[in-house]
Amino acid sequence: MVMLPSVAPSQMAGQTPFPTPFAPQRYSLLQWPGGYGDPIRRGEVYAKAGYQWMNFDASFPVLGVNPATSVRVFEAMDLQLRDGNVWVGFLGLRVRPTRELILYVEAGGSALKNAIIEMGLAGRATDPPPALDANLVSPWEWTAKNFQWWMVDAGVAWSLNELYEIEFGFHTEHIDFLLRDPRNDTERFDIDPPIEPVPGRAITGERLCPTCVGGMEGDPLSKVWFPYIGISGTGRCCKWVCCPSGQGKRKVWSDPFYRWRLRGSPIAWNRWVSNVDFRVVSAPGAFPEAEINRTTHQLNAKSGRWIEGELEAFLSITPGIRASWWGRASWLSLEGTGQMDLGIVASTIISEARLQPLVPGEMSIPDASYTQSIWSTGAGLYYIF
Repeated sequence: MVMLPSVAPSQMAGQTPFPTPFAPQRYSLLQWPGGYGDPIRRGEVYAKAGYQWMNFDASFPVLGVNPATSVRVFEAMDLQLRDGNVWVGFLGLRVRPTRELILYVEAGGSALKNAIIEMGLAGRATDPPPALDANLVSPWEWTAKNFQWWMVDAGVAWSLNELYEIEFGFHTEHIDFLLRDPRNDTERFDIDPPIEPVPGRAITGERLCPTCVGGMEGDPLSKVWFPYIGISGTGRCCKWVCCPSGQGKRKVWSDPFYRWRLRGSPIAWNRWVSNVDFRVVSAPGAFPEAEINRTTHQLNAKSGRWIEGELEAFLSITPGIRASWWGRASWLSLEGTGQMDLGIVASTIISEARLQPLVPGEMSIPDASYTQSIWSTGAGLYYIF
């Protein structure tokens, strides 16, 4: 049996030969250039701000035909976001209950903005008879009024060592805006009685019927959610130093210089709903005319893919405060069976021009899809505790 030398209690007073991860240390983070110290901290809270570039494409590639009349009664629709560049901000928290386990949550969103949506259409309203030719030529541009995006991300990470972590989390995003002021690249085209055409790209009730008022508007909404798995790494330096008690040496790590992160999911779910309301009625005293209908496109996809990468560089300001510059990019794709519903309250303008009535109805769309890409960059500030 090997006997260990005894140590009097008075010799141990105030000493921590091999400190626990959260025990007070006798060396400070600023002991060496670069801020070397114990990398195991209780947690960090941070705020980030930056600029984001975003685009998406919601596609419903279907053309419905009424077999009784051979009249197209549905549109194939393709809705694309243009000029989706917005200021964004994020708040986050990371806590470490144990040396290996990390809990994290982040929430962020964009400032309100009026963006541009391009709508490609084919079918009921955009393959019109000659009387309505130029008024309804596709594609249309809409103003995406009060465009807003937000997200929430939460999960757990397991520290493999001082440099690498594996993550398991859940992510959700939300987009909403209002479709206003439709327009296309043709001039106004007035029909019977013929009058001098008035230049103008706006698609209004008067463009469809000179004695009418009104127009079109929409209200799209998008939600997506999915679990994911990821891996992250930290770039930091280390050096062997003598323990404060003089017993042996200890590897001490610097504050991180950079952090990278890669996450992905082979499954994703979403809900996309887009209503386009068509409301054109005759002006007071004019011959009664009305075109009032609503077309709804829906996609509840259960098959999707998502991947995101992030890189962040750090600068230690004090032992408890750290600045950063970050960049992030993500890609999302979903496919599923969409649904298109056409509800008609009244239809005299388009139906009379066709000499055949429009009919309400619904239709499934097997090949509907939604794709989205996001790039963002900015600065961050961390408080370490």
